[in-house]
Amino acid sequence: MHAMKTIPPAAILLAAIASGAAAETPAVRVAFCGYTQGESWDLWLGSADGSHLERATVTPEIDERTPALSPDRMTVAFTTSRGDLQLYVIATKTVQSLPLPGSGRFAWPTWSADGKNLYYVEVLMGKGPDEGRIWRYVVSSGAIEKVADQPEVEGWPSVSSDGAMLFTTWTQAQSCGLWSIASPDAAPTLLWDKSLSLSGATWFPGGSLAAVASDGRSQKVLLLKNGKLDREIDVPGASGRPVAFDGSLLLTRIDNGLAGIHVMDLASGRTRAWSTSAPKDLVQMRDADCR
Repeated sequence: MHAMKTIPPAAILLAAIASGAAAETPAVRVAFCGYTQGESWDLWLGSADGSHLERATVTPEIDERTPALSPDRMTVAFTTSRGDLQLYVIATKTVQSLPLPGSGRFAWPTWSADGKNLYYVEVLMGKGPDEGRIWRYVVSSGAIEKVADQPEVEGWPSVSSDGAMLFTTWTQAQSCGLWSIASPDAAPTLLWDKSLSLSGATWFPGGSLAAVASDGRSQKVLLLKNGKLDREIDVPGASGRPVAFDGSLLLTRIDNGLAGIHVMDLASGRTRAWSTSAPKDLVQMRDADCR
């Protein structure tokens, strides 16, 4: 068991719960980062089919990154280009920065299935390979516990419905791995270690995995079952972490230098643009998370 630290509980969430806002069920199903022409990357919210998009933050000098939508679809955790981890409450349209301890930059937040815990990565930038630590933040109490401390960066953690965690590692020498932690007290287990660069992975219902990978020439989506490769699908420009989306995958694709969010059909491997209703000045979209 790792030693625990404590910060004040997330007042912004407790106030929303006390006011009854958390009892509502918003139409928001997707959170993502959008780049507006001539401005910056901001937090955006969208409906399931992408027909309705709403800009949640406007921060001209700061980029928002890697949003994570809570299971009740009431809160978005996200990080910024300054290395902060912030919470956005959808019902009240308010933002709070978490005063997390540590000397690194915070990245890649993700929620537990019950929404009671928020996991995130603290990235320590050094002269050697980047060092990463995964932490668990308890929303109600403010308690913080170290979950994993590897000699490489842990990227894009993802938590299954039964509490198992999935994360990727890589070093400056481009040695990559896909790891799992069965429980908070368990040691990390290597699931996949091949000559591919992995950016992010996610759980599917039933324990299957999907990961975005690159061999240096092309990008792929890997589907794994029981630690073995089930399918490998070429998806040019695939980036970041894919997420399960109504029986499909939602992922970022880079085309001619521009990022867009796409839906990938698992049966055919074909992709299509997630939203055809984006404002004209919303020229890029990436890092989608959905519930």
